[in-house]
Amino acid sequence: MVNTLIMLKYTLHTLLLILVMLPLGAQDISFVAKAPDQVKVGDQFSVIYEINEKVKDFKPPQFNDFVFLGSQKGFSSVNWKTSYKFTFFFKATQTGKFTIGSAEAKHDGDKIFSNELTIEVVSAANQQQATTTQKANEPTPNVSENSADGEDMFVRLLIDNKSPYVGEQVVAYVKVYTKVPLADIPNTFQGPEFTGFYVQNTKTPPLRSLEPEKIGNKTYYSGVVRKLTLIPQRSGKITIQAFEVPVLREEKVQVGFFTTYQHVSIPLTTKQVTLDVKALPPGKPAGFGGAIGNFNITAALNSDEVQTNDAIVFNVKVSGQGNIKLIDDIKYSLPPTFDAFDPVVKTNIADDGQSGSKIFEITAIPRHAGEFMIKPFELVYFNSKTGSYVTKKTESFIINVAKGEGDTSAVVISGLSKEDVELLESDIRYINTDTKLINKANYFIDSVFYYLIIVLQVAFFVLILVLRREQIKRSADLAKSKHRRASRLAGKRFKLASKMQAQGNREGFYEELSKAVWGYISDKLNIPTSELSTLQAREKLVQKNVKTEYVDELLEILDTCEFARYAPGTDYKQPSELLKKANKVVTKIDQNI
Repeated sequence: MVNTLIMLKYTLHTLLLILVMLPLGAQDISFVAKAPDQVKVGDQFSVIYEINEKVKDFKPPQFNDFVFLGSQKGFSSVNWKTSYKFTFFFKATQTGKFTIGSAEAKHDGDKIFSNELTIEVVSAANQQQATTTQKANEPTPNVSENSADGEDMFVRLLIDNKSPYVGEQVVAYVKVYTKVPLADIPNTFQGPEFTGFYVQNTKTPPLRSLEPEKIGNKTYYSGVVRKLTLIPQRSGKITIQAFEVPVLREEKVQVGFFTTYQHVSIPLTTKQVTLDVKALPPGKPAGFGGAIGNFNITAALNSDEVQTNDAIVFNVKVSGQGNIKLIDDIKYSLPPTFDAFDPVVKTNIADDGQSGSKIFEITAIPRHAGEFMIKPFELVYFNSKTGSYVTKKTESFIINVAKGEGDTSAVVISGLSKEDVELLESDIRYINTDTKLINKANYFIDSVFYYLIIVLQVAFFVLILVLRREQIKRSADLAKSKHRRASRLAGKRFKLASKMQAQGNREGFYEELSKAVWGYISDKLNIPTSELSTLQAREKLVQKNVKTEYVDELLEILDTCEFARYAPGTDYKQPSELLKKANKVVTKIDQNI
């Protein structure tokens, strides 16, 4: 009796486990329907049903809106995973939006269903218009460059402007062309290093379908697999070397009565592309920091009626199309009696990577009462379309500052500097009426000790003069002094970066390495870091006869640090390798100079 109860207990547990596992197994099944979102009248297309498990009693939906051309069954195996395909071929004969219902099949006795599909059939004219609209922002491929006689598929790197100015952003497209079915285009290829460019990846929509496109007298199906923004860092001819793009081609294999499909990886190689980069014209106005494009600048003030020691905030917005990410500063001037803080900068870049805005939030605190005029905020940029420099200004502001409660400062007198104002506050002293006069017969001025102090002071002065003469001679030229100590200070920063790496502080490592390189360039060129840009650094280093390859390596390190800090996961070098490279480049430049 006891044994019978035990057996019954285990039987119930087993049945319960089977019941629990059944729905879990059903959840693992993938039953997916695929078809193009849009076709044109007269086009042939296919509807594919893909299942990752063996099924029975497959029932397709009704296809009353299309002309049926045929079907085939098969399976494919990729990475040891098998999937079963049911493919149906149709021809579109009428315009409109049509819904294809779910397909049905049985798996282990349970019914499973695919997703529904919606296909829009448009006229040939509408299809052409839609394709033209979609490709309006893409460069037209050069037919002679992209001729592909005998090629079923190829890939090209297309540039929207092959003759830009230094610092002007251009858009690059990696585009694939094919006449045969493609199974997939992995988005994992690295592409070239784009030496000589500042590179930024632009958001690229997933490639769900290919569009027909004529190359010469042949029609291919094409699609953009990657989009990038390139900013050339030097003038002259810059060549982007060829690189590989792997694609998965679907090949049909007949095995007995079954048709199977295999995914074969095929590396497609681009052709090298050369850009002829123009130098910026002479006559750069004061305040030009490398902004190229077409921009507007506006400014707003939170309040023009404040009291002393109250904060006021200017919101200065730069917007437009161009290399807005590289706009580091705007030109402005505040009264000397205002304490100003470093701007807080917010950058917004559109998905296309070609336009956006940058907001400079400038906080200042007036310390004295009065009426103050704030001069317009200025932006100086180069318009590549007109080939001229442009200066745009905001409106000026009038701010009335009243005395705050408890404020005893004097009213500001126009024309005085900040130091003068501070002197006005402190040059009046109270008269001390509690004075006691002491009459002494012996005066210190006549003592021996007094004369001894004078002699010692003269001797000490002569000693200091002798010791300082050599130092004054060495430091007479500040630029040479900074030039000499540049590599030594960079070495200290490198050690600090190495320490950050050892501690696992990734962001700290790239920040210190970036500071080390910028500090080195600043000291070598005798230009404050705040006034430096990569374009200016390149130009000045080349003027000092530094080899172009060394300059490229140095600026490439800065680019890598920026990407690693603000786009984690994009740095392509190990930190230790990057640090070694920075040390080598600094040493090479020192020897070169």
